[in-house]
Amino acid sequence: QSTGDGYVVRVGENGTWDISGVDQSQPNLYLQVNLNGTYFSVKKVDNQYQVIPLDATCGDSCKFPVASSDISGVQLTLPQVGSITGTISGPSGPVGAGEVCATAFKDGGSAMNMYSLEAARACTDSAGVYTLGLIFGSYRIHFGSMPGAPFKSEWYDQIIPTRGYSEATVVSLAAGATATKTISTTLVAGK
Repeated sequence: QSTGDGYVVRVGENGTWDISGVDQSQPNLYLQVNLNGTYFSVKKVDNQYQVIPLDATCGDSCKFPVASSDISGVQLTLPQVGSITGTISGPSGPVGAGEVCATAFKDGGSAMNMYSLEAARACTDSAGVYTLGLIFGSYRIHFGSMPGAPFKSEWYDQIIPTRGYSEATVVSLAAGATATKTISTTLVAGK
């Protein structure tokens, strides 16, 4: 279905998909895949398609020439993903919907470039629960209090914002037992 900014397609039960009704006046389109809230680009390499991190540079190899109103026959292997999930609480129990957002930044940066390393963001639901869908790798997690919420932001594991990214505990996701990590925290009251 067209969203105005592009076309949205759901994958069928057998894993196949197609996009129909594509505007042929757009000579080159980009395909993106949303996997558990993490977006990836689709890149053509040697007549095959790869799913790569959205922030990777791929230029013309990520453009799909549209010769008809349908795009089909594209087979993708999705990257392995894991998740970081947990409950964020305040002094009186779980925070409310949208009061705090958890942001995962890729490890290996510094306080100077950390914002370019943002990998995923998810805000709390009404039970204070968040879930970040991430490709396997290492991350530093920030719990940010949203405007109007009565909590102090922090980095995992109880690192105050002024000590920041460089001192935050690294969380790693890998296949097997560490594909999903549960990280819950209790934020202190204040601003």
